[in-house]
Amino acid sequence: MKRHSETIAILHQAVLENAMPDELDVLVQVREISDVLSELGYSVKIVPVDETLRFVNDIDKCDAVFNLVETFKGKADRSHVVPLILELKDIPFTGSGSQAVAVTTDKVLTKSVLSVNGMPTPDWYIPGRSGTFESGVYIFKPVSEDASLGITQESLCEVSSREEADKLILKFQFVLNLYFTSESYFKISEALRDTFFL
Repeated sequence: MKRHSETIAILHQAVLENAMPDELDVLVQVREISDVLSELGYSVKIVPVDETLRFVNDIDKCDAVFNLVETFKGKADRSHVVPLILELKDIPFTGSGSQAVAVTTDKVLTKSVLSVNGMPTPDWYIPGRSGTFESGVYIFKPVSEDASLGITQESLCEVSSREEADKLILKFQFVLNLYFTSESYFKISEALRDTFFL
């Protein structure tokens, strides 16, 4: 096997010992990616990322970064910070750039961009950020989290007024300490599901 002189850092968010299984999963990814890169002859440096920003110095002599960071300081809406630092340090990295991560992490901003560009998306409502509301079934979910975080059976609600939607959003925000949005909910027919999700 040919040895490469390059060192590749694998960045991941710091994981606590009592973390949930979905958080621990990143360590499995780190191990598998590290094994493949090592087999290809690269030197690998595994670097956890936390709010101390120590990782900034840890990657100074690295030639590239494999970025697996999904949260920063425990929040998904800060995940763009790591690619931004990598861009400022001019270090090549995997994944999207900071601007794309910042936009796509915010569901409401993403839906706005899609709508402005003529892409169909279910109607949504969030107080002060969208003007349309029609009564119906809505799913209430965090604006910036993924992996269904904050979504339960209680997230699906029949809503008849803007005031009722406002109260539900405030309730979910208070309980989970996250910003919430609501989106018009519709069931996918079996035929449509089979067409797109084979």
